Amino acid sequence: MWGHPGVSATTDSAALLACLLGFMLAFIRMGRGHESPVDHVGRTVRLWYEGGKLHLAYRIEVTERAAMMQLHRMDRDGDAVIEEGERADYFRAVGQELAERFVLELDGKPLGIRPAGEVKLDAALGQTYIFEADMDDLATGRHAGVLTDGFSRSYPGPYRVESSAGPGGRDARLQITQGPGVMGLQRHPGEVQLRFELVVP
Repeated sequence: MWGHPGVSATTDSAALLACLLGFMLAFIRMGRGHESPVDHVGRTVRLWYEGGKLHLAYRIEVTERAAMMQLHRMDRDGDAVIEEGERADYFRAVGQELAERFVLELDGKPLGIRPAGEVKLDAALGQTYIFEADMDDLATGRHAGVLTDGFSRSYPGPYRVESSAGPGGRDARLQITQGPGVMGLQRHPGEVQLRFELVVP
């Protein structure tokens, strides 16, 4: 289900890809708040630590109505054909804007988070983006982290956190300590925060 850096936006059929092309268009104006009417966005997130980096898999799922309403916005030249360049530019821009809406902190200090790899599309109107943040030279012990999802404030909806288990072995272990349904986690109304702990052996 989850993509990894380097996974391309391919599907098993041309028809499915054509349908998926417009899904993220509902978010082209996500920096400006809600569009009207608002379609709630379902999302599933997973955090894990591997190879000196924190990884975030962020899957968002939109309604067909919202996707179709926004499809034309990807077609920049208005020729009713979505070119590969238009598609790639659009998804790349969305990934970058999503990254800018996340606030990641470890031990109270902000960390930069960036897109890693290409979006993975699926048949359930979903797209999975992968992000990563450098966490080299962590001291042995427990480190408290917080991920604030600013995108959730503009586009509310169901929020699910999957298992955060990493590859195991000698790598650090990450566990979610407070999920999105816990009261008092919102910095702003509707803004989701995930609290986690990173244990370095």
